[in-house]
Amino acid sequence: MAVEKMKLLSITGKDTDLEKFLAKNIINLDIQIEDAKKVYKKGWKLEYFSYDYTVKEYIKKCEKILDELQIEKDDDYWNYNIINSVSEIKEKIDNINNQYTEYINKIVDLEKENELMQKNYDIIKNLVSVDSKIENLYNLKYMKFRYGTVPTKNLEEINRKIDNTDAIYFELKREEEYTWILYLTTEEFLGKVDSFFNVQDFERIWLPKEASGTPEEFINQIEKNIKENLTKIDKEKFDLKWKECTRKYFDIWRKIKLKYPIGSKFKGDFVRYHPNGAIFKNGGAYAKKIDDINYKIGDSILGEVCDYDELNMWLILD
Repeated sequence: MAVEKMKLLSITGKDTDLEKFLAKNIINLDIQIEDAKKVYKKGWKLEYFSYDYTVKEYIKKCEKILDELQIEKDDDYWNYNIINSVSEIKEKIDNINNQYTEYINKIVDLEKENELMQKNYDIIKNLVSVDSKIENLYNLKYMKFRYGTVPTKNLEEINRKIDNTDAIYFELKREEEYTWILYLTTEEFLGKVDSFFNVQDFERIWLPKEASGTPEEFINQIEKNIKENLTKIDKEKFDLKWKECTRKYFDIWRKIKLKYPIGSKFKGDFVRYHPNGAIFKNGGAYAKKIDDINYKIGDSILGEVCDYDELNMWLILD
């Protein structure tokens, strides 16, 4: 990587705006400036200026989250007056990112679980005509079983020769291209019988280790579990979508909090009752108040803002 020598850049302005200026105009560029910045301190003494790159990292992290949530950021966001400290903003970004990641991971895990159950379902469903518990097939004392498919076109030859083979053979389900079969034989003839079916392009299918009960009982349980997981997935997707939708109003909520800082007065008209209290409105701002007064439509109130309801984006009146 080539290193270019740069000319002296002189910036005149308020030192309180320096970090904001650097973040907006310089930090996003591929420039290492930590050893090149100097500022005048008291007595016009020129000293190195240390910049906390956490700000840069979280700007990029925030933009990534906005992209993932498909929220369009305001092009003028650099001109916003910041009402929280860097550590508070960092904590909020981390919380949002963790919530988003948690929802996505839950959905992915449930979908993977359903894929596995569907795979097991497809394996076992062709055994429903077998009236025996699946574990009993593994516990046969003198017999060995094989379960799988053969090309349907080979059935004629199998049926013609099977009577001369030391095996018990079941045709379970015939499809156009392949047919599901099950055969049993003793350990004594296992090699010979396996060879016969291998010549017929037999493909063995291994039963899931977790399979138990009769095949019908097992697939009924799978159907139930898949349905429950789909309900959970729908809920997780709804909750995620709801949070995405509400976050689109974060900027409006930010401006409301700027207009009504803690300790300021709020005047609004009563609009409805909520389990959390009486709700009042002034323009696009809502406030809640908990007291014993029976408010009616048309009533107004003048109260002091004591806190914020971040979940519902309401002001809380004292």
